Amino acid sequence: HEKNTSAWRYPSDRESQEVKQFMAASGVKNIIYIDDRSALETDIAITGNGLDLTSEFAQADGGLILDERVKNENQTVVAQSQLNRQTRKDQVIELGTRVFFKHYNLLLQNAESGSTSAVVNDEGSTVLFSAFGQYKTSDSKKLSFQCGLNFLHFRLNRQSLMEPRASVRYRIMPNSSFGLSYGLHSRTERLNYYLNRDERNVQQNRNLKLTRSHHFVGTFTHQFNEQLHLRLEPYYQYLFDVPVLAGTAFSFINLENDWFISERLTNTGKGRNFGLDVTLERFMNNGYYYMLTSSVFRSRYRGGDHIWRSTAFDRGFILNGLIGKEWFIGTSSSNVLGLNLRATYQGGQRYIPFDTDASLAAREIVLNEADAFAAQLDATLITHFTFSYRKNKTKSSSVWTLSLINATMVEEFEGFAYNQQTDQIDQLGEALIIPNISYKLEF
Repeated sequence: HEKNTSAWRYPSDRESQEVKQFMAASGVKNIIYIDDRSALETDIAITGNGLDLTSEFAQADGGLILDERVKNENQTVVAQSQLNRQTRKDQVIELGTRVFFKHYNLLLQNAESGSTSAVVNDEGSTVLFSAFGQYKTSDSKKLSFQCGLNFLHFRLNRQSLMEPRASVRYRIMPNSSFGLSYGLHSRTERLNYYLNRDERNVQQNRNLKLTRSHHFVGTFTHQFNEQLHLRLEPYYQYLFDVPVLAGTAFSFINLENDWFISERLTNTGKGRNFGLDVTLERFMNNGYYYMLTSSVFRSRYRGGDHIWRSTAFDRGFILNGLIGKEWFIGTSSSNVLGLNLRATYQGGQRYIPFDTDASLAAREIVLNEADAFAAQLDATLITHFTFSYRKNKTKSSSVWTLSLINATMVEEFEGFAYNQQTDQIDQLGEALIIPNISYKLEF
């Protein structure tokens, strides 16, 4: 925090924060070929991650009081087994199971009215289990079809679900095809939302349902030649059973990183996303490639007050351009020097507008929740550069990579804050260029 109290402008100037994070992962894959038409694939992975965050606010006398404490440790064992059986030359059946064993240790504390309360303080384990089957067929060179069913069970809230999925593709011409697909999908939330406690120390969201969505996608593809490919994808997504707070505009659809939710949630929220994705891709040939993608879309949601609004992600459009070039160098031209450029032009970020007069009177931002995400910033252009060098040997390869994320230093929007020195409302943002150096050894 800023030690000079006379320099305090925003609440962030008074904040001291210490963050520790870790992650680890390991896995093994095994494939058994039962016969010339059947194979059993088994994967086991062990992952662990943790976050330990302490946030404090400085007082005028120099003392610090706790604002937030987040301790989140997870260890997960994922076991998956899948049997693939080719019944005929043009028919394949897939059967499998997937199990997530998760152990958690959670402590969430925040300061309310000068006292420290534990929103979550739990250690335990839970299981997410799924069993699935899929049938694929291609009766001719023109028509292909696949359908499947996924069974899902989440032990924490004791919810069991069935998820049907199907798709069909028809080849109009040798180089063009059209397809339709449908799927019902479900999503678990972060565990702390199921385990949070209210002022009576009751876990009122323990039986919160999973968020579900119907996905409808159309696809048209055209291969101009061996290198150039076009894909058009209109889509529609309908979400239901979304967690919301009754009588408010709040919805998990817009949730980003809010740990401290202790209110009772209901699964009455809805959402819908629809749009068109266009991709033009030139595959690597003669040392270079490019890809152009665009998406025009709308993203709407219905919160706990049953009013439809734009979501926080309803930017309207996104345009991406990616181009790369490789040069073969070295005595035997076995090493590769690569340069990649990516540019993104997208609609402005949406935010909840604030009441200027009320904010100035309260000396803090007073949001106008009734008009949630009705305001939008200007469109932005973001660029990234990546340089790579691959050195190939007989039995191994090594790759050095340097990435410059946000190379043109576009300012990231961080919200609005009351400036106690100027008695005005300021828009906050920061322009960061992030260099990332990595080394990879393949053998």
